Amino acid sequence: MLPVRFLTRWMAYNAGEVAGFPEAEARHLIAQGIAEPLSVEQPVPAREGKPPRVTKPARRTVEKGD
Repeated sequence: MLPVRFLTRWMAYNAGEVAGFPEAEARHLIAQGIAEPLSVEQPVPAREGKPPRVTKPARRTVEKGD
């Protein structure tokens, strides 16, 4: 598994997003200029001027049967 950071939009990924792929696929994305390799020690930069996103779990609703 090789982590990459996308430089441009590709499929469901936007520029700046990070994802891991099998090495052959990651190297293909890198060779095409779609992504760059991401070392594990390299932190993902914060969005400029914006606080970090806080993700909350979706509320679960339970429907009561009759």
